[in-house]
Amino acid sequence: MAVFDAGVEVHGSKLTASLPAAYPGLPPRAPRCSPNSRTGSLSIDHQRLSFLPVPAAIRIALNEIAKTTPPVTGHIMHPNMVFFAQTQHNPRDYQGERQELKAPIDVTYADKGHLHIGEPIADPRNAVSQILASNYYPERFYLRGVHNGTKPFIARTLKDGELDTSFNKTGLVYLTDLSTVFDYHSFSHMAEDAEGHILLTMIDRTQGFTHLWKLKPNGKPDTDFGSNNGYIILNNFFNFKDITLYQFTTYKNDYIFSGSLENAPILFVLTHEGVPRQSFGKLGILKMQDLIPDLRYVIGAPKMLEVGEKVRIIIYTRYFNDSSSINGIAALTLSGALDQRFADNGVYWSKPGIIIYDFTLNNASQRITVHGQVWSEGTSTPMIYRLDYTGKPAKEFNEGRVVLFPIEGAWDYMTEADGKLVGYGSFLDRGMAVRYRLDGQLDTTFVPPNGYGVFTAIGSQPGFYGNSHSATVMPESQRLLVAGREIQTGSTPCVIAVSLKQ
Repeated sequence: MAVFDAGVEVHGSKLTASLPAAYPGLPPRAPRCSPNSRTGSLSIDHQRLSFLPVPAAIRIALNEIAKTTPPVTGHIMHPNMVFFAQTQHNPRDYQGERQELKAPIDVTYADKGHLHIGEPIADPRNAVSQILASNYYPERFYLRGVHNGTKPFIARTLKDGELDTSFNKTGLVYLTDLSTVFDYHSFSHMAEDAEGHILLTMIDRTQGFTHLWKLKPNGKPDTDFGSNNGYIILNNFFNFKDITLYQFTTYKNDYIFSGSLENAPILFVLTHEGVPRQSFGKLGILKMQDLIPDLRYVIGAPKMLEVGEKVRIIIYTRYFNDSSSINGIAALTLSGALDQRFADNGVYWSKPGIIIYDFTLNNASQRITVHGQVWSEGTSTPMIYRLDYTGKPAKEFNEGRVVLFPIEGAWDYMTEADGKLVGYGSFLDRGMAVRYRLDGQLDTTFVPPNGYGVFTAIGSQPGFYGNSHSATVMPESQRLLVAGREIQTGSTPCVIAVSLKQ
């Protein structure tokens, strides 16, 4: 047995790392490991983590960039780029690393396992960047993406990968067709409410304001929303201060946003009528630094934990103190207070070096699955850990410890489905799908005998490339759908279906 830094143990081909049950109060100073959204690099304070050989000039420059750069939750990837931060070291030569098997593609989905939107064009922005499983229409899915470089779209598909023509008659809504006044070249996020409406946040490039659109289930604007035009300008609620809204979720009749106001993290809640929820925070706005001083970011879309009558807003955060940073999972009440019974005073602080990409909830098993990477000594290692709904490590999953994967990379998506953990990750020059048992062991019935396999193109070869953290599982069809693009003669927005039937 070999022991690595930060309590990582290697047992044969299996790596594990211990997590503390919780940090007392706010976390102590920790090495700053902060992804930079412009470059994909990481800024690390080597004075607090002496074994990381980062020259002082580079460290200072990266830290200054990180101070002014908001977080992102997706990768912007060219076939010749890696999916995560490059290092000066060569990948570790794990036995069998270059002999990975192919993950099976479900050729009964769409066109031999690939759903394409539009025709190929030489523009790297052409991609599907979000997949949303509809709760209102079973076995239907919404896709968010960009075509022709400047045409953001929403598509609704059937379970077999065909466009649903009951949605705007074609299955597609090009957002540039919603208004001839505004300049929409992209949009940030989408969500579905309990009545099947689709909510979209888009940035108008003429003014730089964020608009929230509400579409009916048939794909047409809901003209009862806003000023009888189907949208509202979110900046109005902040007196046009420096506001950025990242992602959002819906709960009953509310829309819950994560974002930043004048570079400080916030949560913001609107009712379905498009007015702030007065009972949340102060006039619908919760300044997170009032709860956790020095908190820098609230990242990604909030998610709703529901057990009986207990409902909590779960978010993941990044805390800074001087040059230190650490990631955490926090639980809040519907009024905007930290749930003091969750973890340690409302927040579970991850171990230093752990970088959270996202998390998923399973209300049936009452488990939170957290995924991403561990950054140590210039190396990214894919990691998963699980919490129960009280914010404590789930003991049945690797005895409450982090599970690390023995190939450099990161897990982009991971969720519980049919009694297994299913997901995918990015590994230097390829993407791999994986399936774990709920005890933390690889499920070797998937792509036997490994439990994981390649499903993307390799290197700069033609084929499918994932370019975001967005995926979903189709339990009845036993498929993992991953968003991205296919590169052949050009770039085409694409979804690929990985078969989980093994």
